[in-house]
Amino acid sequence: MLEEYFPVLIFLIIGTGISL
Repeated sequence: MLEEYFPVLIFLIIGTGISL
């Protein structure tokens, strides 16, 4: 289940890092 959303979580983490 989480495997499908894992890439999305990574994208959000990277996006947050860029925003900060």
